[in-house]
Amino acid sequence: MWGFMLEALGCCIVVRLLAMRTLLLLTGTAICMLLEGWQLFRNETAKNEICADLPGQFMDM
Repeated sequence: MWGFMLEALGCCIVVRLLAMRTLLLLTGTAICMLLEGWQLFRNETAKNEICADLPGQFMDM
């Protein structure tokens, strides 16, 4: 009986660790995607501000 309980506890710990690892991986991926999106947004905003100050030849970029 004790062997079964220890085995079940070990399995529970392994499942919990895998779940935590997956959650951390997904969270890290989401944070990286948000940062990349923010950087792209800032680059587009800066490009639009620069192009607004220039004559019409650069407006099609």
